Amino acid sequence: MNFFLKKFPSTEWSGPAWYKPHYKKGEKFPQGFTLVHFHPVDLGHGTATTIEAGDTAKILSKTWKDYPETEKCMMGIIHSHHTMGAFFSGTDKNCLHDNAPIKNFYCSTVVASAKDRFVFGCTYQDQYGITHLVESEKANIKVDMPPDTEEPKWKAIAKKIEKQKKSNTSIQGWTRGGRTQMDMFGAYSGYGNPYGYKPVHDISGNTTGENPDEKHVLKLREEAESEAANDVDIDMIYLGKLHEEYMQGNILMETYRDEIQFHGYDPSIFMKEIGKEQDDVKYLPAKASS
Repeated sequence: MNFFLKKFPSTEWSGPAWYKPHYKKGEKFPQGFTLVHFHPVDLGHGTATTIEAGDTAKILSKTWKDYPETEKCMMGIIHSHHTMGAFFSGTDKNCLHDNAPIKNFYCSTVVASAKDRFVFGCTYQDQYGITHLVESEKANIKVDMPPDTEEPKWKAIAKKIEKQKKSNTSIQGWTRGGRTQMDMFGAYSGYGNPYGYKPVHDISGNTTGENPDEKHVLKLREEAESEAANDVDIDMIYLGKLHEEYMQGNILMETYRDEIQFHGYDPSIFMKEIGKEQDDVKYLPAKASS
């Protein structure tokens, strides 16, 4: 992980990962998991990375041959947030929920080269078909660095994904077994959405009544107006609240991005700048270019 984070410090990468569950005798829920192996298959860009099913299929037989223990593991994913810190964004949580299996568990690890370094979570479906996400406490994530005997293989993988780097990463939905997309911001697009998403606002700025997050968004706006000291503060307070709700997985990625763009900001810039601290001076991110 450190090798790839250092090799691609400002670009997200991702790939399938193999996790070994650890059970206490007589119990069906694991006490924990060990990340046994992972293989990056995609080098995305600054804010997104995509795992194609075909890319994973190509490496499966060789992985099982070279690392026999992976055949007894549960498959999941691993991807980087480079310098933004490790956390599960709203999109990451949607991905986890979408891939939650009826039996066993779907695991995900996010890594970063700065701030919080690792985060781990897993999902599963209970007997009623309800999906549950369990996120590990930071104190329960233990990292043991193995010897660097695999480094020649890492270099070969890094060279391959760099060569195959996609010039355009589009925003897609998820289809189980087909594509896993960890696009957090990206260029705006309305296609490929599994939720049948509709923007909160129409072209004139009126609410459409067709977005599932609309009531939530309007409530946040009302809270911002009641707390703001002037008109400038309203937007900043509102977008701050919106950001917090998105990070907690309470609103859709599409809603988050649409609202940021509706208020004239570039989502890819906004996310990076909203977390910066400048001696308690509040400021708005740069306006999106027309």
